[in-house]
Order: sequence, then C-alpha cells, then structure tokens
Amino acid sequence: MGRESFSLVESDTDLANMKDFTQDKKLNNHVKNLGRLLQNLLSLEFALRARIFNNYGVISHQIDRQKILRIRGGIAHGRICSDDPQGPFKVFKFSRPENGQVSVEIAIDMTKEWFKRSINLFHSEVQNIKKIHDTI
Repeated sequence: MGRESFSLVESDTDLANMKDFTQDKKLNNHVKNLGRLLQNLLSLEFALRARIFNNYGVISHQIDRQKILRIRGGIAHGRICSDDPQGPFKVFKFSRPENGQVSVEIAIDMTKEWFKRSINLFHSEVQNIKKIHDTI
C-alpha cells in the first residue's frame, strides 16, 4: 500500500522536522484576527441576548442581520481551508445534501481587510446596543 498524500507525525524525529508555524508572522496574524473576530461576535451575541432577556424594547437602529448571520454561519458551520498552510485562508459553508449533492452557501476570503471590516461591524453593533442600554 502506498504512502498517503498527507504525512502523519509518527515519531519524535518527525515532530522535530516539522516546520515551526508558531514563528510564521502571517499565520499568527490570521490566528489573532480570528480570535478578535470571535471575541467581538460573542460580545455581540451576549449583548443581544441580554437585551432580549431584560426586555429593553425595540432596537432604535437597524442591525445588518444578513452580514452578521453570514459571517457567523461561515465561522460556526463552515470549513476553513487553504492550499498553503500559511494562507490565504477561505471559509466555505455547504448546504445540506440534496439528491446526493451540496452547494456552496457561503464563500469568504479571509483577508486582512475582511477581518478588519467584520471586526469593526461586530464592535460597532455592540457599542450601539450599549448606547441603547445606557439610555434606558
């Protein structure tokens, strides 16, 4: 049987010969941005749940639900992949199988600019909800 196209870490020598990705600045930036995105998403979800639980009335501004749900759906249910372990990374969310086939529902290029826009979107929505709470 031939060797698979991926390699497994089978010994301490294999592990020692692997590239140390912790020193890769591009990969570290991706990981940090993903952490920032998740932190802001969780803050937004918490703020919305607290608002609903405390019955603070109607939100006086329009939340961009479609964008928020698209990003959340991609991160929560999608598959992050790349041809190169150092990126650039993409996230794909697939539909449920229908007649043995799936379609791509969400495809996002996780660029530095995308992270910046998405993090700012979540952060600004948290701040808007905080303003509403502070006025009550």
